[in-house]
Amino acid sequence: MAISEEYNGATWSLTNSLNIAVYAMGFCGSQSSALSTGGWASTGFSFDTSEEFDGITWRLSNNLNFPRRFPAAYGSQSSGVIAGGYTGSNHAAEAEEYNQADLSTIAMTGKLRLSITVV
Repeated sequence: MAISEEYNGATWSLTNSLNIAVYAMGFCGSQSSALSTGGWASTGFSFDTSEEFDGITWRLSNNLNFPRRFPAAYGSQSSGVIAGGYTGSNHAAEAEEYNQADLSTIAMTGKLRLSITVV
């Protein structure tokens, strides 16, 4: 179960849960319009799933191009960037742009892959 809570400035209250139970995901947006993407489960696998929150309900959305956990995320639910993270075998150097022109058109675009060698 992926429990979700909201804070109103004074107290925490339970809201509807995420559809997929993961942790170590990236978040962006606001309390009433959020995006959760990527993550990790107790199975040890990194996830590529994304979910959108409308203030009441989480719903599944388009997947990332590269599964990752602990990604950095910023922007809004309709236009965000997800970058970095960890794939399970190495650190992710990919950045992805999340665009949602309207609720009927959702697409992951702007795939960028870098190769970094540390010596």
